[in-house]
Amino acid sequence: MNLTSIQGNILKGHGRDHLALVFVQFGGDPAKTRAWLSALVTPPAVPDPNALVVTTHAEQMAQRAAYLSAGTQSLFVNLFLTKSAYTKLGATPPSDPRFQAGAKAAAGLLKDPPVPQWEAPFQSDIDALLLLANDHQQHLAASIAAASAAVATAGGTVLFVQHGDAVRNDDNNHVEHFGYVDGRSQPIFLAEDLLNEARDGDGIDSWNPGQDAFNVVLVSDALAADPKAFGSYFVFRKLEQNVRLFKETEGALAGSLGLSGAAAERAGAMAVGRFEDGTPVLLRPHDGLNDPVANDFTYKRDPAGSRCPFHAHTRKMNPRDGSEQPHLIARRGIPFGHRNADLSDRPEAGVGLLFMCFQQDLARQFEFLQTLWANNESFPAPGTGADPVIGQTGGVPPQPQSWPTEYGNDAPTARRKFDFVGFVTMKGGEYFFCPSVTGIKKL
Repeated sequence: MNLTSIQGNILKGHGRDHLALVFVQFGGDPAKTRAWLSALVTPPAVPDPNALVVTTHAEQMAQRAAYLSAGTQSLFVNLFLTKSAYTKLGATPPSDPRFQAGAKAAAGLLKDPPVPQWEAPFQSDIDALLLLANDHQQHLAASIAAASAAVATAGGTVLFVQHGDAVRNDDNNHVEHFGYVDGRSQPIFLAEDLLNEARDGDGIDSWNPGQDAFNVVLVSDALAADPKAFGSYFVFRKLEQNVRLFKETEGALAGSLGLSGAAAERAGAMAVGRFEDGTPVLLRPHDGLNDPVANDFTYKRDPAGSRCPFHAHTRKMNPRDGSEQPHLIARRGIPFGHRNADLSDRPEAGVGLLFMCFQQDLARQFEFLQTLWANNESFPAPGTGADPVIGQTGGVPPQPQSWPTEYGNDAPTARRKFDFVGFVTMKGGEYFFCPSVTGIKKL
């Protein structure tokens, strides 16, 4: 593997708290488009931490070292392309059939809203996406302006700029807008990161997140004509969250289950699979396992789902029994929209998650997870119900999930039916390929 050719963010998240997604439509002059692409993979003669140049994995690691040693802030850049980008440039697109069909063609399969209901920019034909990330917001704003100017010079159009900003709790852990710690169970591809997980996390004895990147995210970049050049398929989805409805339903579920006071927090934990601080509800009926956030566990101790229900988001999407191995994805999402600092407000719209993930096969990984697990009301068993967080029923009334009324009581009578789904709306998205630097140069 050529680490100076593979783009950063695939093997390890870029780590910045602020980003901008610049959605681009090419102009009618391929020569100008190629000049723009060439500039994106040509480092400046004088090193510049804010240069508008695609960040390779090797450069990402160098940036990280500079940040840890000297606090040096730097711009991170990813470039993603759709099938139409390759077509307009007369190049053979990557072979994944789902990539070639595009996200709009998958809307029915995924039970997404119809494309005419998506936000207008996402209804357009998107050719490229620039991900710009920086912890310094003023520098990020300057990079957005520079990128927009470069697109205009190439005869292209910036369709939309979507901002994303990390949200952290009092323990400095990342959370999403429903208030729950997010991103804890990620596949780990780098030996150093796995060592850190074993040493600084809660261990890797029961559940080891270490993965071979060649089994999860990396695919050969055929256009590069270099056996050491790799890319990855990339999914983007803008998911709007109705925080008010989620929290009100969370409270109604607690009441239905007879949970009050501090115990009421367990209702939301059974929907998500973790308490707000990240404590797995499997491990105990209250929070507090957040230093570090516990992750070294499987569901073997809970075969009936009386601690963590089968439908809980984290259990649905990662059963931890080996069945998840072919379907793992590397998530790189970040929240969008602004809230009160203490998250005390409850917006009904305008906030959510910019879901992003890398994988080597769209059908086997992302689409499988969404259709056959999250949306499937019969997974892992008949009557399970849809994923309470990201499950979609395509407008069909969902079947209520079955919730334990008493923690750890496996008796079938200790259950209550309650409908908990429909708080997230997909506002638009697309399938991209993250080409190698070598592949970009060949365009």
